[in-house]
Amino acid sequence: MSTTEHLTQRRLAVALPVALLLAVFGYQIWLAFHWQSVGLFSIDDALFDADPWSVRSSLANGWGRRSFVHPHLGNFFSIPIRVLDEVASRLAEGASGQSFRESVALLIAPLATLVASLSVFRIGLLTTNSVRSAAVLALLYATSFAVLIFGAMPESFAISNGMIALLFWYAVETAKAGSAGKAWAWVTIGFLITSLTVTNLAAFFVVLAVHAHVSRSMTLKQSFVRASTLSAIVAALSLGSAQIVIMLLDYGEQATQEGVNTYVQNFVSMAPADIARNVSNMGVAFAQTFASFGQMVGELTYCGDLPQCRSMYFSTVSATVMRVVGAIAVFALLGTVVWNASQRRDTRLLALAGVGVLFCNIGLHAIFGTEMFLYAMHWVTPLVLLFAGLVHKAPWLFGA
Repeated sequence: MSTTEHLTQRRLAVALPVALLLAVFGYQIWLAFHWQSVGLFSIDDALFDADPWSVRSSLANGWGRRSFVHPHLGNFFSIPIRVLDEVASRLAEGASGQSFRESVALLIAPLATLVASLSVFRIGLLTTNSVRSAAVLALLYATSFAVLIFGAMPESFAISNGMIALLFWYAVETAKAGSAGKAWAWVTIGFLITSLTVTNLAAFFVVLAVHAHVSRSMTLKQSFVRASTLSAIVAALSLGSAQIVIMLLDYGEQATQEGVNTYVQNFVSMAPADIARNVSNMGVAFAQTFASFGQMVGELTYCGDLPQCRSMYFSTVSATVMRVVGAIAVFALLGTVVWNASQRRDTRLLALAGVGVLFCNIGLHAIFGTEMFLYAMHWVTPLVLLFAGLVHKAPWLFGA
């Protein structure tokens, strides 16, 4: 077989999984507009303690949700959407306005999820050199319960996850090329990911540190210093520019309410019983990332002061013993997966960086949050990527 024929066959093989990922993208757009039509996005906390009503307004209009928790969530999207709104108003009378902007905002989460799905597919190709294995990995990601749900919801989660996937892609791509990567590229990715959700800075630090240690053979001290330096630059750029915008737009009072002190404290608990509950629920939430089980219940510790807010969230298994046993089983499986992946050169970066990001989430949400599944999009990408080596070796893939 000639080189040209081989490339043609490989392109055809890639086309099918990409088409399937595009089909999932189309489904999520349909689901987003369906949920909007039935009024699901006219309230907050309608699903899993997410805030689609207020976040959609921030994405589309630029007002609301000003805080240092999400430094530039509204700024990144409301400005181009308003430009598009102005163009629409000139092309067709009555086509623009708040309703138009909020409809456009519904496309953001599906687009971010498509970016993440294609990133996972590319990472699979880089680490396994198999289209079949990469396709299985990407479809496992794209059709997981958490991605299907949050990929259709105007929230920060899918958008953050899209950037997390790009972060892993850049790390794997540069490691494969034997490069340290460009400092400006790392800082740009870090700025974007941190400006969406400030806790993503931890994921950025972990991936950058592991990349420096594994791909560039830096000592632990050298990799820590490099990651710390670039992370500090990213934090200064993200939070500093957010402060400037808040001051210019006179959002100081709202930013104080939503970003620090009283707002955050409603979701923080250092009580040992609460920490134990959250950690045990985390194991169940990892499993629920891929498949749904449990029930919707009408009880939430904190529901804000919005009249549109309702108390609904996705419960975990009710029996304590089941939560504990489930958590032990899930963490044992993850430990096995990480150990196997770390033994292979091509998946070592994914294994160490992935488990680092997972432990950042476990540590953070052990004390922060009332519903662990709500944060699934912060860990779904590294969780799926941990299985890259196992998927490639699976016998039902016929040695793909």
